[in-house]
Amino acid sequence: MPYQVTIYTQPGCAQCTMTKKLMDRELISYDEIDITREPAALTYVKHTLGYLRAPVVTLTRNGEVVRDWEGFQPAQIKGIHP
Repeated sequence: MPYQVTIYTQPGCAQCTMTKKLMDRELISYDEIDITREPAALTYVKHTLGYLRAPVVTLTRNGEVVRDWEGFQPAQIKGIHP
């Protein structure tokens, strides 16, 4: 079963743009959540996941986060395909 991929982003974030472009190039579908527009998402990223900068990427399977990271991580992105 493939992962559900979510990218938590913010406007003007170069690493967010690079992450989305590489995901597009790798044909990985994802949901994007702007943490400046979604206070609950910002709280989740900061307090539940423990990250302080965007982007944050989560890979979810069966409703459970199985992997996550922050920043532009090409090796992580290329390793998404199960």
